[in-house]
Amino acid sequence: MLRRSVCQEGFSLSHPSLRIVHKTCRGGMAAAGQLWYNACGRCTRVMKNQRSFHIIHRLLRDGHATAPDLAKELEVSVRTIYRDVDALCAAGVPIAAEQGRSGGFSLMEGFSLPGSLMTPEEQAQLLLAVKSTASVTGRDASSLLLKLGGLFQQQEDDWLTVELTRWGSPGGTDERFQLLQRAIRERRCVQFSYVGAGTSGQRTVQPARLVYKASAWYLQGFCLLRQAFRTFKLNRMRALRETGEGFDPLPQPPPIESFVTAAEYPEVKLRFPAEMAFRVWDEFGGDAITEEADGSLTVTARMPTDDGWLCGYLLSFGGAAQVLAPEELKTELAAHARRMAETYEKDLHRS
Repeated sequence: MLRRSVCQEGFSLSHPSLRIVHKTCRGGMAAAGQLWYNACGRCTRVMKNQRSFHIIHRLLRDGHATAPDLAKELEVSVRTIYRDVDALCAAGVPIAAEQGRSGGFSLMEGFSLPGSLMTPEEQAQLLLAVKSTASVTGRDASSLLLKLGGLFQQQEDDWLTVELTRWGSPGGTDERFQLLQRAIRERRCVQFSYVGAGTSGQRTVQPARLVYKASAWYLQGFCLLRQAFRTFKLNRMRALRETGEGFDPLPQPPPIESFVTAAEYPEVKLRFPAEMAFRVWDEFGGDAITEEADGSLTVTARMPTDDGWLCGYLLSFGGAAQVLAPEELKTELAAHARRMAETYEKDLHRS
């Protein structure tokens, strides 16, 4: 049997796709890093299908591609690309070819991939994403979900409802989210008054990304005041508006975790009685909770202690939360409790 350094479809043996496919293919043989000619027909068919999908997705994404570019990307000959394109055309994919220096392949306007090319898991992920977005934007997605269900040939059911709005809110009609979504898509600067920890002021930002994390929405963008990427909580924005000023494409902002990392926070140790277990398990990670013999719960976690937020949070337990460490947090919490008591004592004396 004749051995060749390339398979009959023109793939170089150094191409990673060939090695991966061949390892999982039981229909072929390999020897000394070479493929036995005609011994792996299934491997050949799989590689041809992969090339076909690559060509279609490339044309859908970029609108245009040349045969030499596709050949370089797929590590095959230009002749093989022309054969693949002919096969796609014969299968009903409307690919147009143009001659000349600016020529190449393109798809006829209106072509789209059928939904059957997505796996059931991918279809479920897409439907979930549509439901999640509709919950935030407040837009009715029933028509879109119906169309996707028809495209995927599956009946939409209501086994899952995604609702990201807070309890008691009027529904997912947050105009800030829609304004920021539009500003990001159209690359328009936004301006707003921002209430931070102990500070507030006007900010002009080139918006880059919306992030949902820890039950809250954040905007990541380039702050013109700080001349750096910053993260802003949507609930702290006031008087949000578009300025009408455009900007050039931004680089990807750093991961949101890089702005504030838990490692920068001091370790806090808290004790809660058993009757507070429903809140403790709901609001802290399981790894941070230790169940004591008397039923109480000890929480050990790194938390911010310098902006007053933690004291307010602990007071929301109505005196049931006990600070075990650090000592400075005990002192600060006691001071908060005294000020609160003084406020209400004055009110009682006046009445």
